[in-house]
Amino acid sequence: MSNSTLNLYVKRISLVIGGLIAFAASTRASVIYNNLGGFTGGSDPLIPGFGPRYDSFTSAGSKQIISRLELKLEGRGGPGQITVELFSDSGTSPGALIATLGIINAATISGTDSNGFGKTYSLSLFSMPLLAASTRYWIGLSDTGAVAWDFSGDTSGVGVSGEYFANQQGVAPNIDGPYQMRLSVSIPDSGSTACLLGFGVVVLVVMRRKLSC
Repeated sequence: MSNSTLNLYVKRISLVIGGLIAFAASTRASVIYNNLGGFTGGSDPLIPGFGPRYDSFTSAGSKQIISRLELKLEGRGGPGQITVELFSDSGTSPGALIATLGIINAATISGTDSNGFGKTYSLSLFSMPLLAASTRYWIGLSDTGAVAWDFSGDTSGVGVSGEYFANQQGVAPNIDGPYQMRLSVSIPDSGSTACLLGFGVVVLVVMRRKLSC
């Protein structure tokens, strides 16, 4: 077998193993915060001078990664971009920036739902940061255009009660109407992931030894 053929096999095996590991994590995905189903009471603009705006959430009881974030936003398809970031907690207020989760083109935010409010948009994640267990974090949105983030006074959704939101007026408990989002995390099955990693290392070592012969 030629070196080029073996190299191709190594690349393919690496991709398969990576996919299996990702699948092992995704099989334990769960929603830890969700108030998208609540009736929208209004919206707050994200433009400079009004934003950024934040929602807090508390992670699950074991280490996990953010795997999906959906936001209810209003806009008219104008210029600008919405930056979505993850922050630590500092005394029940947004703390240090941890990671930029993604950026949304404001031009894609347009139209309304059946009640005349914003629509739900799924963020294409730039990063999937690891969260510590049972820890409060904050999702923060800022915008250079004219997009607004919808809010709801319904706190019956998963993980909503007992959390907080923040804006230029300060921090408030969620009974006053937090911004609308749904946050999902993936909790890797450590046993399955370890087995897959071990298998992958063995296969790659064997293949690379053949390449060196």
